[in-house]
Formats: sequence, structure tokens, C-alpha cells
Amino acid sequence: MRRILVVLLVVTCIVALAAPAAHAGGHGAARVAIGLATFAIFAPFIIVGEALALIVPYRAPAVVVAPPPVYYAPPPVYYAPPAAYSAPPPTYSAPPPAYSAPPPAYSAPPPAAYSAPPVYVRQAYAAPAPAQPTVIQYPHGRYELRGDGIVTAYQWVWIPNPPIAPPPPGAPPAPPAASQ
Repeated sequence: MRRILVVLLVVTCIVALAAPAAHAGGHGAARVAIGLATFAIFAPFIIVGEALALIVPYRAPAVVVAPPPVYYAPPPVYYAPPAAYSAPPPTYSAPPPAYSAPPPAYSAPPPAAYSAPPVYVRQAYAAPAPAQPTVIQYPHGRYELRGDGIVTAYQWVWIPNPPIAPPPPGAPPAPPAASQ
């Protein structure tokens, strides 16, 4: 009974996978043919496997387990160490040599010198020379880089050139000559 359920489950999975392939992409007949061909290829393997299972009964693989190792603890040994009695060896040493260092020489500290407290002056920040140009010229105007990058952020500003003035008015044109 269990084998039949497995076969039905496998066939159901194959058919379920073949059906979406048949409808995917809008190529109905081609996809159906591919699904049926897949089933036709794999079905004999399933059928042969089931036939072999009926002929040759299934045996679980034999599990070989080694017996647990046997350990024998050695018997405890109780004995007292032999008594050892001996006199301490005599020690002879010469007295250490006596050295004396000259007494340290002390002198009076130099007199204290007082001076005015230091004056702290805030130093002005000297900005380094700019490595990049601050003005870029174009035919109709220029860009100027403003700000120092520390207190004020850098900002490029477009400044157009002033328009060219029209020429000054000249003498009024002469009246047209009268024809006779």
C-alpha cells in the first residue's frame, strides 16, 4: 500500500509540473508535447523500479556496530613512602664584604624667580593660498567661488557680463529730396 501511494505521489508531481509548462508562454501545443514527453521519459524508470521492488524484496541495510571497548581500572595500590631521616648538611659562608658609599652632597635650591603670568593671544587663522582658481571666465559672464570652506561654505556664483550699450544716436537723416 505504501509503494502505491509513493507511485501516485510521483505521478501527481510529474503531471502537476507538466501542466504549468503546457500553459506557459502561450505555446499550448508545444508545451503540452514537452510535458507529455517528460512524463514518457520518466515513467518507465518508476515502473521498472516498482517491478524490481516486487521481485526483489526490500531489506534494510545491515548496521554493524562495534562492541563497546572494555576498560579495566588497575587495582589501587596503598603504601607509605620510606622514612628518610638525615641531619641537615652544614653550611659555611664568609661574611659579605662591607662597602660604604660617600655621603650624598646636597645644595640649597636656587632662589625662586618670579615673572609676569603668560599672556595668551588668540592667533588669527591664516588661510593658505587657494590651490584652485576662484574665478572662471566665459564669453557671456564668469563664475566666482565665494566662501572660505570653514566658516562659510563654498558656493559658485554666476555673474553675467553687462550688456553692450547701443551706439549713440547720430544726426537725423536728411529729408528725402522733392521731385519736380
